[in-house]
Amino acid sequence: MCSVSDTGIGISPEDQERMFTKYFRADDPAVMSVAGTGLGLVITKSLVEIHGGEIWLESELDRGTTFTFTLPLARFFGNDPSHQGVRLRRTSGIQKLPEVCHSQVPQRDQYRQGHQF
Repeated sequence: MCSVSDTGIGISPEDQERMFTKYFRADDPAVMSVAGTGLGLVITKSLVEIHGGEIWLESELDRGTTFTFTLPLARFFGNDPSHQGVRLRRTSGIQKLPEVCHSQVPQRDQYRQGHQF
């Protein structure tokens, strides 16, 4: 399982339902001020699902958002958990990476202040 979190503006419940649809962009001015096509999450979801994984989000307005995805690794690593030094744990018959991948992205105020990342 891998998660990416921010402490930004959050996503409304209505927008959360549409986040993984083609060309969707929230009407929030902070979102509209950044260029985009509304295809990034659709493509990401397709890639995750093609590999047998799942992707979802959890968000709260004015508190931030966490996107999480899983990818089953059994078909890539076989039954040898020592392959390339990756330790796997078994969950519901599918081997997955330990829950160690977590990233914090810059806060929205840092974007507004013009910081480059």
